[in-house]
Amino acid sequence: ALQQIDTGLVPTDGKLYVLEGSYEEDVTIDGSSGNGNLSKLKGLIGAGSGSATLTGNVSISNTTLGFTLSGFTIDGSVTLDQNSGALVLDDLYIQNDSGTGLTVNDHNGSVKMSNVQSRNNAGDGARIDNSAALSGAVNITNSAFDFNDDGEALTWNVGLYVNTKGAVTLEGVAASNNNGNGAEIYGFSSLSVKNSLFDHNSTAPYSGSHGFGLM
Repeated sequence: ALQQIDTGLVPTDGKLYVLEGSYEEDVTIDGSSGNGNLSKLKGLIGAGSGSATLTGNVSISNTTLGFTLSGFTIDGSVTLDQNSGALVLDDLYIQNDSGTGLTVNDHNGSVKMSNVQSRNNAGDGARIDNSAALSGAVNITNSAFDFNDDGEALTWNVGLYVNTKGAVTLEGVAASNNNGNGAEIYGFSSLSVKNSLFDHNSTAPYSGSHGFGLM
């Protein structure tokens, strides 16, 4: 399907829909590859995190019209790099045995996350950086970033990391039982935290400078 889109057969609504089932493959969407038509793709929509399971890594980069990723359980990493426009992440369960679960890097636009769980990763839970946008907001609701730990001595794994120049809203967020800080929020213009939990984040036996709930 991605090859057909690259030839110019972009769906009318710009989104690719995936039926329920279990899939074992890596998914790579790179808007700078091939004929460049993948840059116009606006979403990858699964049948629901309880119905569509993907075993493999997901990489989405260089899209330009905003992007929605929703409706999957993903046994692997999710990386979104150098995309532009409104980014929406919804109804995702992510677990990566080899490193960080969710990474949003160099995003130029707002980020909205709801019903996202990135837990039990062998690295950080989620790292969100949209500081490329002058004022892109980050809104995270009803999401969890718990039990993230690479198992290595003298390393620390944060549940949720955010770097942004815009407003940050956390509501119904849990970042607990990580081997490091629960949540680290940097660069924001304003910060609102409601009904959220950041507890039992551990440093022992490594360092007293890690293990805070919210920084």
